[in-house]
Amino acid sequence: MSRGLAQPDPHGLGLMTTAQGSLLGQDGLPVDHIFVMGPPRRGTLFETTAIPELRSQALHIADQILLS
Repeated sequence: MSRGLAQPDPHGLGLMTTAQGSLLGQDGLPVDHIFVMGPPRRGTLFETTAIPELRSQALHIADQILLS
């Protein structure tokens, strides 16, 4: 966070991310090629520790990587 690559979510539960899992920098823009899944996304998704949620996040991130 000190380098501006990430920012905490407003609830203090994790990191700010886009709906597709891209990490949001302190400038509010997605950080290129850095994706987040699991508990660090709690501030955005709230429920993010069970296998079905993790599988869905992994698929979204894989799609983003393939599109880039």
